[in-house]
Amino acid sequence: NEERYLAIWKYIIEHHNKVTMFHFEIAAEQCTDKVLDFLQSVPEDIMQFEVGVQTMNTRTLSEIKRPFNKAHLESVIKRIPHTIHLHLDLIAGLPHEDITSFRTSFDQTIALKPDMLQLGFLKILHGTQMEQFALEHPEYRWLSIPPYEVLQSPSMSFRDVLFLKDIENVCDAYYNSGNFISVFSYLIDKSYSLFAVFESLVLFFKAQNLFENKHTLKTYAGFLSDYVESAFFKPLHDADIFVLKELLRFDFLRGVKPGS
Repeated sequence: NEERYLAIWKYIIEHHNKVTMFHFEIAAEQCTDKVLDFLQSVPEDIMQFEVGVQTMNTRTLSEIKRPFNKAHLESVIKRIPHTIHLHLDLIAGLPHEDITSFRTSFDQTIALKPDMLQLGFLKILHGTQMEQFALEHPEYRWLSIPPYEVLQSPSMSFRDVLFLKDIENVCDAYYNSGNFISVFSYLIDKSYSLFAVFESLVLFFKAQNLFENKHTLKTYAGFLSDYVESAFFKPLHDADIFVLKELLRFDFLRGVKPGS
């Protein structure tokens, strides 16, 4: 009900206490021009949106009965102003989604430059249509206790799922943290596959056992500096390494305490 939620948003803006952040899960494809025009007036640090993209795979979306118009969804997301913190969600383990398909969904979604790309894993809940589908496809395996998370699917092996857990870790550390936004915006603008970058970054981390310990902004920056000069990173152009190092310096100086 557009009039109802616009009234709620107007009330929040008019009575905001300058402290509380209001989080909304929205069906972005339902946003009209009227709604998108209103959002341009939303001040910073009041609202954040979460949009469940789930996948860009049209066969998968058809299977899970989810209406989808990719061009429309992308145009709406691009019109949501930067004053609203934007999360886009993907789900691994859905029907007909293998690693290759998921890579495409990941790259197309992160190319929209959300503040966060949340990589979730399918939960097969009792009594749902997804449970019925999984029972009809014995290759599905999932936890029998909460959160009932998928362990493998007909299209995605257990090894694939574990690898995506590592992709989630490096995506959280480097993209979702916002600490290296200049670096990754540059990679997106230069048409790099960020999934491929994170994929090789995972291999770089594993080669040096870097997943074993917790890290700070300083150590993560150091790892990224070493990575872009290593054989794991495949630059599209030689000049990219120089630019990435300069952007990394900028992000690092932006993130650490002055004088440290």
